[in-house]
Amino acid sequence: MGWGISRLIGLKAAVFLSVAYFFHRLDMTLLSFPLIYASVIALLVSIASHPSIDLPLLLGKGSNGSFPVWSWIMFSPFLLFIHLFVLLRRFVKNEPLYTEIADGVYVGGWPSSVERLPPGEPAVIDCTCELPRSSTISENSYLCVATWDTRAPQPSQIESAVRWALRKRSQNKAVYVHCAYGHGRSVCVMCALLVALGLAEDWKAAEQMIREKRPSISMNSLHRKSLEEWAKHLLTPSKRSGESDMSIFKPVQEPLEVWNNSVPVGLTLSVPMKFLLQEKKESMPAMFICFSDSRRDIARISVLDITHQMIKSTIHPMNTSIIHRLSNDSLEISSSESYSRGREDQRLLRARRRR
Repeated sequence: MGWGISRLIGLKAAVFLSVAYFFHRLDMTLLSFPLIYASVIALLVSIASHPSIDLPLLLGKGSNGSFPVWSWIMFSPFLLFIHLFVLLRRFVKNEPLYTEIADGVYVGGWPSSVERLPPGEPAVIDCTCELPRSSTISENSYLCVATWDTRAPQPSQIESAVRWALRKRSQNKAVYVHCAYGHGRSVCVMCALLVALGLAEDWKAAEQMIREKRPSISMNSLHRKSLEEWAKHLLTPSKRSGESDMSIFKPVQEPLEVWNNSVPVGLTLSVPMKFLLQEKKESMPAMFICFSDSRRDIARISVLDITHQMIKSTIHPMNTSIIHRLSNDSLEISSSESYSRGREDQRLLRARRRR
């Protein structure tokens, strides 16, 4: 995990205090006051960023990525120092600001201006608590996951970011996940997103996938622990198994027989997912039931037989599927790709309920 921000800023506080004491001994008291203040602020940041406390709200960064006036005044020694340090480090390292990991999915460092964003006006997931959102980035395409440098987003924050990114990708919008340098916090969220997109088997495979394209990444034990907790408690069952865990889903619509009596023709229902339905056996009458995972903004349309035995439903996130038409004897569902190779021709799947 290295030194971490808590130790580094704590060391900075000690240095400032030592220099202030030196000036005081030289009867240069006026010069010592700013240093004492900067030392106190650094000490507060050091304490708030310690893993046992982890309080990024200390700096007051809002959900829209801006800092209130009181924060700029009170924490100016730290905020100005971070701004200068990030820009200087970027100049010295001379590495790419961002990297495209998959089609329309980017990870990288803080975009100080709109010119430094990836192409295509991407939706932005900001994993910093110490750097502001550029005023040129639309608030409608911005999500703040405030996290200290070298610390990890909470599993619930990772989950919220993934859900938000899936919605943006379902709208065929590029997504840019960034922290200060594109090495730790943003990579942590990107690992989860790649798993949710079905582009990686698990977060470890996702980390390797990112490292191949951006060798400078450096997730620490806190990032990996947070991803492990996310995968254990919040990640939906793997779509590769071809089965659904019925116990974690709750029905959000009635079977087709009830729909026929209550749903008008022309109903449209948008669900961020892509599904492939195995052809049902001719001897098995089938009905459609829509299930929704209460912990994520995805839904599952599963083929069940009359004994409620699961036939098969292979689920992929990141698609917009629409119930196209509903009638007494058929349910038409249209599905269109919205990721990887871009928008493809719509495919029409028709399932007929046997009486």
